[in-house]
Amino acid sequence: MGKHVVAILNPASGSDEPVLATLSDVLGPSGVDWEARVTTGPDDARTFAEEARKQGADLVLAYGGDGTVSDVATALAGGESPMAILPGGTGNAVAQELGIPGDLRAALDLALDPDAVVQPIDCVRVRDRCCLLRVGIGADARMIEGANREAKDRLGWFAYLVSALAQVRDPKPSTYRLDLDGSELELEALSIVLANIGRMGRAGMRFAEDVDPCDGLMDVFVIRDASPASVATVGASLLGLTVPTEESDEPGPYSRWRARRVQVEARPAQEVHVDGDLLGETPLDVRVEPAVLRILVPNR
Repeated sequence: MGKHVVAILNPASGSDEPVLATLSDVLGPSGVDWEARVTTGPDDARTFAEEARKQGADLVLAYGGDGTVSDVATALAGGESPMAILPGGTGNAVAQELGIPGDLRAALDLALDPDAVVQPIDCVRVRDRCCLLRVGIGADARMIEGANREAKDRLGWFAYLVSALAQVRDPKPSTYRLDLDGSELELEALSIVLANIGRMGRAGMRFAEDVDPCDGLMDVFVIRDASPASVATVGASLLGLTVPTEESDEPGPYSRWRARRVQVEARPAQEVHVDGDLLGETPLDVRVEPAVLRILVPNR
């Protein structure tokens, strides 16, 4: 491991723990030169990571939820400085997918482990953001919007479930036009998800088991409507009991494609989120950038 470590900490994340004290306990005796930067605004994590990259940091620690991890990744993608994730949010889906411990001290031990591996993974680029988990459009974005900070502080991960049920009770479908690597498709849907990682967070739910953040592709999932049959189909797939319909010209209730570039238009325009942070509305032009981010993971 390198000598200079920059820790970027989001104190507004979902966990309540003495982060600085734990960092001092673990990093202090290790002999590394380290500094901590604490975010106070929405752009701070990205700004701090950009500064660390320019300074040639040997390792950047990102403490917070998936949104914080995405912000740091946006700055580090394409550079040499690797990132170590310190899970501190409500879902922590990126860390779970990569086998990073959920316990802060154990995650720090991994960051110091000389046998840890630097794994290059894909990023999905949308506007000026680097996405590690997913770009959610329509109902998926409204679910994120409904699970605000107050709801997550009160209900934890269940805030997302409560918000998702609200989308089922009051569905707002839209007509989408998708361009998938030059192949056009028009359909009516409740939600479109462009996934780099299939895991949704806790409870073991995934969009599909074989979504791979190292394959140079994004997985495009379409949820057609909120009928009881569709809800049952989607629910069974998220629990691993069935699989979504693959690349069909006549999509079923829950369908899937793969592409390197996806352009999305919607009538009416639909809300968008990137790794849990709202990002305006459609249209979108989304591309995969293969193996541009270096993340420290356990040696398997």
